[in-house]
Amino acid sequence: MFSNFSYLNLSIYDKEWADLVGYLPEACAFIDSAIASGGRVLVHCQAGVSRSPSVVVAYLMTRRQMSLADALELTRKRRWGVLPNPGFLCQLLEYESLQHDVTAWPGWGAGRWLTHPLAPRATEMYDGLLGWPAGRGPSAQGDGEEEARLDEEMGSGEGAALAPELRQELAQRPSAGGRGWGPFAAAAAAAAAVAGESSGGEAGTSSSFEGKF
Repeated sequence: MFSNFSYLNLSIYDKEWADLVGYLPEACAFIDSAIASGGRVLVHCQAGVSRSPSVVVAYLMTRRQMSLADALELTRKRRWGVLPNPGFLCQLLEYESLQHDVTAWPGWGAGRWLTHPLAPRATEMYDGLLGWPAGRGPSAQGDGEEEARLDEEMGSGEGAALAPELRQELAQRPSAGGRGWGPFAAAAAAAAAVAGESSGGEAGTSSSFEGKF
């Protein structure tokens, strides 16, 4: 029944420190292949809120040469509740500043997120998507709150296996110095569509792509 489906699974955590942009070449190539053969693409994850919509937004930026703001607006018009986490937004802001040149991408991790100059702008965008005024949203709460949350995540659950690497990275970089990114509101949504030809979803341990050929 599903023999005519091709499937690509990308292991991307829905965490601010998870590298999204690094997976774009593989994701874009898969989507391009499906569309070129006359197929359709379903981009999905667990909840359709953060990870898969972020991939869809990045695809629109890469292939349609859209700005982050325009790509995000289009995706949110197609599916309500789309809410990339602040780390993904920060990466997409940097990706935009690189003029969508993924070969210039320096990589991503907890250290870059906690010290990135675009992080405040990304968290303001996140709060804006939640409908909060600038400086009044949940991401503006608490000095050092993000560092404490990351420390807790690394000690259990899906982050435990990555704990040594991330702790080493954090230890080698300066702290955020009071720049706190607080609790993130939950949102429920289905997948986000790529201009009617591909659609996306979010949250969990991986983003996946089903291409029908």
